[in-house]
Amino acid sequence: MYGRKKQGSRGMAYLRGSPSYVWSTGCILGRGATATVYQGVNKMREFDVLKKVNHENIVKLIAIEEDLESASKILVMELCTGGSLFSILDDPLNSYGLEEEEFLLVLKDLTAGMKHLRDNSVIHRDLKPGNIMKYVAEDGRSIYKLTDFGAARELEEDQQFMSLYGTEEYLHPAMYERAVLRKHGDQRFSSNVDLWSIGVTLYHVATGNLPFRPYGGRRNREVMHYITTKKDSGVISGVQRDHTTSSIEWSRDLPKSCLLSTGLQKLLVPILAGLMECDSAKMWSFDKFFNETTKILSAKRVHVFYVNECREFVLYLHNNSLHKPAKLASDITEHVFKQSGVLGKNQLVFFENLLFDQYIAGASSGSSSGAASVPETNISHPVFLFNRELCDVSVSASLSSQELENGFKYPDFNQAVVLDEDAATAKIWCSVSHAIKRQVERLSRAHAHLSVAPLQLAQHLETLIGQLRRHVLTAQLHSCALERQLALISRSERHIADLRPLVPTPCAELDKIHALIQQRQQNVVAVSESLKRADQETSALETKVVGGQPLYRIWKVRKAECGSVIGYDETAATYVNKIRENWQALARDKMAKTLSYHDEQFHVLEKHKMQQTSVRLMSLLQDRSLTTTTRLAQAFHTWYREALPYLRQATQLGLVVESFGNASQWHAQAAKTEDEFDQLVSQFVNVLKARFPDEALSNGSPPNGTMITADGYCSRSRVSRTLLIELQELKRQQHEILQIVEDSQEIMCRVMNIPPSTSNASAES
Repeated sequence: MYGRKKQGSRGMAYLRGSPSYVWSTGCILGRGATATVYQGVNKMREFDVLKKVNHENIVKLIAIEEDLESASKILVMELCTGGSLFSILDDPLNSYGLEEEEFLLVLKDLTAGMKHLRDNSVIHRDLKPGNIMKYVAEDGRSIYKLTDFGAARELEEDQQFMSLYGTEEYLHPAMYERAVLRKHGDQRFSSNVDLWSIGVTLYHVATGNLPFRPYGGRRNREVMHYITTKKDSGVISGVQRDHTTSSIEWSRDLPKSCLLSTGLQKLLVPILAGLMECDSAKMWSFDKFFNETTKILSAKRVHVFYVNECREFVLYLHNNSLHKPAKLASDITEHVFKQSGVLGKNQLVFFENLLFDQYIAGASSGSSSGAASVPETNISHPVFLFNRELCDVSVSASLSSQELENGFKYPDFNQAVVLDEDAATAKIWCSVSHAIKRQVERLSRAHAHLSVAPLQLAQHLETLIGQLRRHVLTAQLHSCALERQLALISRSERHIADLRPLVPTPCAELDKIHALIQQRQQNVVAVSESLKRADQETSALETKVVGGQPLYRIWKVRKAECGSVIGYDETAATYVNKIRENWQALARDKMAKTLSYHDEQFHVLEKHKMQQTSVRLMSLLQDRSLTTTTRLAQAFHTWYREALPYLRQATQLGLVVESFGNASQWHAQAAKTEDEFDQLVSQFVNVLKARFPDEALSNGSPPNGTMITADGYCSRSRVSRTLLIELQELKRQQHEILQIVEDSQEIMCRVMNIPPSTSNASAES
């Protein structure tokens, strides 16, 4: 609301009040011949709103009482010792925005507070970082709370209002046009004015800067309105570099200086674009804003360290990925590709010395629901990503010395003592110093991750080779069983061949038996040769990788040669604290307005100390931290180049061994051979029966095809006795074949540690 106060009134207080209203003498909206117009608020409206809302993320109203002297209404509210979000962002520590954990906390609390207001049909109308307070709970948790409801009012979803409230930089363009540019009109506004303010606030929190910045700041109001109304849909920032509108730099992305991970930025940018949309038809609704932020806040985060580039990133996995292990593994592969560029087939992902999909499968099998389980990761305990087709390992471009020189430049101090300018310059120095400290910490983490990354790969290689050895041994056992089976079948075939004289004509059944045995023998010989080569290659890998753990020993020596970064983080923190003390001293001098001669000398000394400390801080980053980490990355590059061929060989060998088939396939092959042989023998027996029917053998004449000896015709009893002996021997050998197959199955189960029942079930399936 706008109050009017007659000129000539006395009093220098910044805030003035009446029984129902409070206004600021520093917020002058206009002057006339007889009065000055100030911006003010209705006290009772704020009382009413605060009494209606009650939520953890809204500053609690403790009591409404009267001043003992003036009898004016006063609000008693809970104390938020963490200060306002604006003061937090104003600290040089947060000049580039909040870090990811704190930003997500602000997003969660801001969303929850605004949802409570909307559920109670209340609009805030002056949402900004200055009206968001940080409360520190007894358990140490930080809670952000909305405050200052002087401009708030009840407004249903379909209602509109005409009164003007808010802070210029956070105002909806339509309200800015009327309240700031003084353009008359009868335009009405809806609750979506809060959505615009939320978008600007979130951008400010994420980057440390306002999204729309005209040249010259808030004094350049026409350009400010031009930027917010003429920007294309999807543009989330516009910065004017000089007096011309052609110098406006539009952007659809957050700046490179933003501290948020790429994964979070990709989710946040569409939200900002939807909130800061001047076209009401395209602007998001509160429901959509709440839904999208809920997706971010409920997503499961996976921290990843990409070893080949020494780079960190975060995956945001939504709940629909967490139901089945296969779905989760597929989604992770896709997310990793989007952020690293590594193709799925080339991704080698580890967590706690296990392949990531194996870890997920193991965790899921232990879950009662069978749902996929995502490991708990953090920035210090990430998932490791290797590129199996790229042996290059280097410090990522964002940490290179050239990027550091371009990104972290200290401004020059004025040689003279200019208090305002010196304080502003010192604040920038402090901001840059905090950024350098963060880079030192990133390099320290990269150094720590690089130190253990080879252990992950070496452990995987040993596990892989151990699996190869077990699979080769199992395949050899099955191969031996098949060889014994074929040997028995071949012996049976020779016994059956003794009956060939009983069948003088060519016998197709005997020929098929012979062909079957020859084919199976050729297959077994080929498999045996392949197994022999696989066994030799596995033994060679065991000697190179497992025996004496040479990969571990080599890496231990090379890592020791690269040096350590222990203490670098603490040293950087000490330097930054000193620079902060220098900045605070210069800020105090600014507040003093004038300095004595001796105070000026101390002022100059503070600037000199700040310059000296910053030189040491930059040297710590470039000459020590970056150099040591780069040296370790080079050592790992050499080690990885040597280890990668072993990995490729083991992987290829695994495919060869896998081609031999599993236990059920070997068992099926043995059973198939047995069935085919049994079927052919049965057919041959039927042929014999057809050759020697009882009717033919009962008369005295020799039947066709009867075996003739030197003594004359072979008697029926002699033929029958020979046939019976041969068939009994065949039956015995077939039983022996079955026993061999079963024995091989039992041996395989013992080697693979599989319960026999499971093995039999697999074989039957």
